[in-house]
Amino acid sequence: MCLVCLLVSASIVMAGTGNLEVMRLIRKLRKRIVPINTYGHNFVTYGCHMAIHMSLGLLFLGGGRYSLKRDNLSVAVLFLSMYPIFQTCQDDNTYHLQAFRHLWVIAAQPRLLVTIDEDTNKPCYVPVTITTAPDCVPADATCPGVARDVSRTCPGVSRDVSRTVFTPVMLPEFHTIKQFSVIGERYWTAVVRDVETLKKGF
Repeated sequence: MCLVCLLVSASIVMAGTGNLEVMRLIRKLRKRIVPINTYGHNFVTYGCHMAIHMSLGLLFLGGGRYSLKRDNLSVAVLFLSMYPIFQTCQDDNTYHLQAFRHLWVIAAQPRLLVTIDEDTNKPCYVPVTITTAPDCVPADATCPGVARDVSRTCPGVSRDVSRTVFTPVMLPEFHTIKQFSVIGERYWTAVVRDVETLKKGF
């Protein structure tokens, strides 16, 4: 059970990215079948399967178009929905009401940015620069092109932090973005400083 709790935690961190390493762990645990022991107990319970499939859903949240918010309400509903005491059977509500498992949808937010070519009306790769506050650095070394919203505190650093990535890209939380710029020789340079304008596209 500790292993599936760690898996759920990893999926929350990588929500919406479809990270391959986490996906491999999910596949390995999903195929795990443990025979019933001499006492008649099956160690791969209904709760284990539920946690594994919740992890899979979080990893590909909204088909890779959504991620999780970090405001107080979102953290609260994530705690309720991912409470690490999982049921032993379908009608087990002894320690945790199963209806709470659906509350994670309140924390979901569409943040995938896809650029469309005006002539062909098809998605295209575009280099963009995302400028965020110094304590909200988008960083994910294992997923090129994915700007994650992992918070990193930088004591003594007061300047904004910029990172250049290629679309499609998962944006950090909107309130952390200070400037969004389209760069590159093939495209017109465009700068968006109003976050509300950027949010209208979602």
